[in-house]
Amino acid sequence: MTLNELAMVLAARGDLVGAEAAVTEALENKLLGSEHWRFSTTLNTWAIVLSKKGDLLGAETKYCESLALRKQLLGDHELTAETLTGLGVLLAARGQLEAAKSFLRESLGIRRKAQGDQGLELISDLWPLAWVLQQQGDADSAQALHSEAVAASLQLGKYGAWALIGSIYDLADLLQIQGKFNETEPLLTEAFDYLQNGRTANARFQRGVLERLARFYEAWDKAAPNTGKAARVAEWKQKLAALQ
Repeated sequence: MTLNELAMVLAARGDLVGAEAAVTEALENKLLGSEHWRFSTTLNTWAIVLSKKGDLLGAETKYCESLALRKQLLGDHELTAETLTGLGVLLAARGQLEAAKSFLRESLGIRRKAQGDQGLELISDLWPLAWVLQQQGDADSAQALHSEAVAASLQLGKYGAWALIGSIYDLADLLQIQGKFNETEPLLTEAFDYLQNGRTANARFQRGVLERLARFYEAWDKAAPNTGKAARVAEWKQKLAALQ
């Protein structure tokens, strides 16, 4: 396992200190040199770790560094699209909607060219781009992209479901870490509704979104006590207990 892979594993487990240490070591070693495309992958991973820690400005810087290197070395490659998506979602969460739209559209264009209209990765651009357009008041375009994202997820079965739920979680996490609870709430309830409406019978997915909602309302209750959020915690925990 490379240091970059280790960082991703640790970040997924919530060990952000360990993840950042692994990324820092990888960058300091520069085993492949700062002009190698794998170096851009380490920068991209660092951006992800920083965003999970709440350092969104730092994450934006690392995404931009990764993007510049990937464009230079790889051009319109799917790894370039990966960074464009990450940067676009980050900027969307920070309210920089026009820049977010530009990056997400560029990524979507690269992926459509490489995969047609059937690729799993398309969902990671379609759903957040739809959200951005909705925030900008372009409801018709947003609905078209949202419908395409849902249709793609259904065609791809459980993998498509996870791709769509993952896209929702990515944006929700970035909003919540900024304390934007009102904007986060409809995203998580959309994830729940998506699974409830027969999109997938996978109990692990359903349990995951219920646990996520319970944790979300716990965090909101802590940030804004005595506002009725404790009751919502109990509600979602009751749903979780019924599922189990």
